[in-house]
Amino acid sequence: MYIDPGMADEIRSLIVETLLVKVESLDTDLLTTGLLDSLRLLELLTQLEQRFNVRFDCQSLELDDLRSPSMLAALVARYSDNELKMHDPELSKIAQTLQELPFPTKFAVEVTAHCNLACAMCHHPAMKRPKGRMPLELWKRCADQVAAASPRTDCWFSFCGEPLLEPDLLLRMLEYGKSVGLRSLNINTNGILLTPDLAGPILESGVNLIVFGVDGFTRDTYGRIRIRGDRDVLYSNIEHLLGERAARGNGSEIQVQFIEMNENMHELKAFKAYWLERGASVKVRNKLSWGGTFDTPLSITPEERIACPWAMTMMHVFWDGRVPRCPGDTEGVEGAGNAWDEPLAVLWQRLGSYRDLHLKHEFDKLPERCRDCKDWMTGAAQRIRPLPTSARPRAAAEAWA
Repeated sequence: MYIDPGMADEIRSLIVETLLVKVESLDTDLLTTGLLDSLRLLELLTQLEQRFNVRFDCQSLELDDLRSPSMLAALVARYSDNELKMHDPELSKIAQTLQELPFPTKFAVEVTAHCNLACAMCHHPAMKRPKGRMPLELWKRCADQVAAASPRTDCWFSFCGEPLLEPDLLLRMLEYGKSVGLRSLNINTNGILLTPDLAGPILESGVNLIVFGVDGFTRDTYGRIRIRGDRDVLYSNIEHLLGERAARGNGSEIQVQFIEMNENMHELKAFKAYWLERGASVKVRNKLSWGGTFDTPLSITPEERIACPWAMTMMHVFWDGRVPRCPGDTEGVEGAGNAWDEPLAVLWQRLGSYRDLHLKHEFDKLPERCRDCKDWMTGAAQRIRPLPTSARPRAAAEAWA
């Protein structure tokens, strides 16, 4: 086992400076000498997590992991190297499906540009463009066109905001979408506002899929990622919705999403077990850079680059009708036009020249935003569906405090 002496010495200095104890060498036994008691060990682990941007699974730690600065360096290195294991994005398979389309197969509308959370991995807290709510009339105009051109297109509510900040509008949008023959209506929500009084109306709306952004199992991890959220409220809301669906015998698919990050990977196994036992599907996906705004651990060589699946398949409409060229352009700096003024098919065709560059792999001719963006690397999400009720184990996984 290789131990980085530089990291070990940094840890030794950290112990000396923050815990005010004398550590003679990198191999000083911190346990048998009594230099660190249990409280100081916990404080040290917290300091190491902050210094080296790792997250320890304390239940799996052995005493020897904590015995000396050298062993602590090995522990940090192990978590740094192994904690974040991104699932295979299956880019080669995705590339084979990408072709020029007469109409987008995914269509996202911004019910509102406002949001009630300030998530750590999201662009929204820094978003500067004006915020508002989409007029129902604009959605009707869009829904009519999608239904006529491609009724199986996946319609998503919402883009940059939280759709349940406008529950009445959302329900009316779903109702209208169903009435004109749209076959795939889906909600993406942080779930805090999907309270028990809304569970019935949402399920009765005929929505096909509800995806909850969760990303954490414990209160601590959830709180670090989903800032301003309440883990216990969210879990209660989802479980109530699952119960309402079970009482009806069938209904919308309910997914809980887990974006893989250093902050939460130690909880993925428990997260899966908890929600699958309760009847939710689990969606695990790689982290987005949002057009290069955020760093992500994805690293794929330029030679392996594929056409961007987002650009090839998806159209977004802001609350005010503007259509950005790229889904990652959350400020709308580069636009294709406005859905109030022109048909969606015309706007889609206007973006065709960019899609053509993607298909030809002429990436150097794309706008600057595309050159450094990693979102094409994100690839396919892993989706795990629960077993039938009769096949599930009786014991439920317990939530961590």
